Amino acid sequence: MTARAERPRKDRTVTRRHDSPRLLILALIAVLPSAAAAGSEQCEIAARRAAVEYAVPESLLLAIAAVETGREAVGTYRRPWPWTLNLAGDSHWFATGDLAATFLSTALAAGAERLDIGCFQLNLRWQGAAFDSPDRMLEPLANARHAARLLADLHREAGDWMLAAGLFHSRSAEQAARYRDRVARAMSKGPALVLQTSRGPGDTPATPMGLLRHLPRSGIGGLLRAPPGRLIGG
Repeated sequence: MTARAERPRKDRTVTRRHDSPRLLILALIAVLPSAAAAGSEQCEIAARRAAVEYAVPESLLLAIAAVETGREAVGTYRRPWPWTLNLAGDSHWFATGDLAATFLSTALAAGAERLDIGCFQLNLRWQGAAFDSPDRMLEPLANARHAARLLADLHREAGDWMLAAGLFHSRSAEQAARYRDRVARAMSKGPALVLQTSRGPGDTPATPMGLLRHLPRSGIGGLLRAPPGRLIGG
């Protein structure tokens, strides 16, 4: 009896054209929270390392970072963000370091003078001489080390860590007192909460092209400011 040749089995897997975009969207949704968390963790990791190097209380340094560059979050703790720039009193949170560096160079070329940079919002005018370049101030560890060194110096001057935190912000007694209150509130949340806060609104990483609409066409006056805590570049 002649053996009957087996027919090749049909692949029962059905591929639908509309599945690919849907799967891509689902994959992006899964990745974005971790990408946003990774950005915040750069300030936190840098602060922890700098605190050890300069014998500064870790919880205090983390709280200052949260006060300086904390963005809106789901929960009560505002996580710091490394690629933050304050231009003449307006804060801007960028999705990547490259976008922040592009904005920084554009602002400097346009003659900007009032700039606070990075995790601890170091002032370019007063702190810039300690760095090789303004771009260097955006690096989380370099930024955190300078902040920790400054805080340690202020502690030797004031004899108290919270007084030193106030002086970190201002020599004005009134402004320093208000800042100490903000730092104390951030410390009360507890450093354990720093790595547990959920992703906040606007935490979508951006493409470099998205920055174009936020940069001035000529000078700083054309800058469009993002809502507080939202990432620019998307």
